Amino acid sequence: MQKLVIAIASVLAMLCLGSGVIIGYFVANRSPVAPPNRVKRSCDQGGTFTSAAVKGHLDTCIAGCREGACQADSCEIPLPRTYVAYHLQGKTINLDGRIDEEAWSEVSQTEDFVDLRGLKYTKPRFDSRVKIRWDNTNLYVAAFLQEDDIWANKTLHDSKVWQDNAFELYVDTDGSTHNYKEFQVNALKTTWDLLLTKAYIDGGQADSSWESNAQIGLYTDGAVNDPNSNNEYWSVEIALPFTQLRWKTLQANEGAPKDMDIWKIVLARPEWGFQIVDGQYVKDESVEASWWSWQPHGAVSLHLPDRWGLLQFSRGAVKSTSFTPNEQWKISQALFDVFNAMKKYHGVFGLYTDDKSMLDLPQYLLTGYCVEIPQISLLDSGFVVSISSKNRALQGHIRADRYLWFGDRATGLAKV
Repeated sequence: MQKLVIAIASVLAMLCLGSGVIIGYFVANRSPVAPPNRVKRSCDQGGTFTSAAVKGHLDTCIAGCREGACQADSCEIPLPRTYVAYHLQGKTINLDGRIDEEAWSEVSQTEDFVDLRGLKYTKPRFDSRVKIRWDNTNLYVAAFLQEDDIWANKTLHDSKVWQDNAFELYVDTDGSTHNYKEFQVNALKTTWDLLLTKAYIDGGQADSSWESNAQIGLYTDGAVNDPNSNNEYWSVEIALPFTQLRWKTLQANEGAPKDMDIWKIVLARPEWGFQIVDGQYVKDESVEASWWSWQPHGAVSLHLPDRWGLLQFSRGAVKSTSFTPNEQWKISQALFDVFNAMKKYHGVFGLYTDDKSMLDLPQYLLTGYCVEIPQISLLDSGFVVSISSKNRALQGHIRADRYLWFGDRATGLAKV
């Protein structure tokens, strides 16, 4: 009996290896991969064997066969952190920084911030939580920032506020990753607001001439810049006009968001070390800041728009809805996956390729089951990737400078 079990296990191992080689061959030759539900069924057929030895080997084989197949089968692309912002529906917010109105108490807060590099790093020593509301004019953001010692140096508007302990907000209203907005504020209520033409890594420039026209309320639990003060936290309320947030975007004339619209967003704070010298706070320039963010980025950079969290607007009753991904977000994420694979290939070989078999792509992009298989065009300026929804009703594109748009392919090329 033992010999029979070993023989069956050996045959199954050969079959699993052979199927892997065959699948790999077809992927390498850019033929459509078998629909993942078929892969799942063919692997699961082995469940009829009862021998523990054979079943153990089959479980290993099935796990190998199904690597990446679950995502491709369900089309459930992993979400970053998400937050649903509810319309105020006539409620008001007094911008005093205290975050004590009913408009705030009735909504949920974000998850605590984490190390910007990722969840495997040490948990931040201070809590940071945010709530967001909106009306037909403004986006309202309230941030609670735990802090034992509240100090700040920057007093001039549009100075580099991030060089103090500060709260930062980044917003990409149209998902293009270009002309996104950045807002910073410290405990002295000093602000820096700027427009980024695109991410620095893509050759972008900061434009500090953009003004957010924000209204701000700030509260500090104790005095600022006083080491003898018993501080516990500071908090800030910000009202940002939609007209300013949308400036120079594809939606510049649209005003308030529509129900269930999705924006990409970053919420973050730098935390600097300090010394107390002659009774005053002195920033410790010898130590790099800790960077804490609502959504981890996998690197010490906030300017990676494809890794931001997602904000969804709701006109429903408070806490009546949950975040609902739309087809546009699904295509955007698929475009980012191809974009990152293209950049990875370029980093190794110094050029781009339209051969998808040479790219490190997630399986769901190669089946044609979740979205249409990506189309890659090589250009003098780099490349354009195009992906359509399964019903072909929606088509998105992304360029080598990370500019992402929907609709006519020529629209984005005209903006190069």
